[in-house]
Amino acid sequence: MKVGSGYEQQPLYFIASPNSTAQAVVTGVRGETAELWLGGVDLRQVEAGVVFTAMQGKGKVRVISRNGLVAQAKVEQAVTTGMALGI
Repeated sequence: MKVGSGYEQQPLYFIASPNSTAQAVVTGVRGETAELWLGGVDLRQVEAGVVFTAMQGKGKVRVISRNGLVAQAKVEQAVTTGMALGI
């Protein structure tokens, strides 16, 4: 990195993506309950009551419980398996 280039102010690895990344993915839906894989979120932020919404389209769930990287959530707006979610 050239001294004085201003690159030290850039995000790590120069990532400037306008698209947000998913923090969770719906791995299954049974009735009003969805199972989420939490591979992209800081787990300290995930506790009962946290709401995840669809990255594209509509969809919304509220976390009921979590065990490691897997959470159970109440479906508030329809979600489907494979849907990407964010906080």
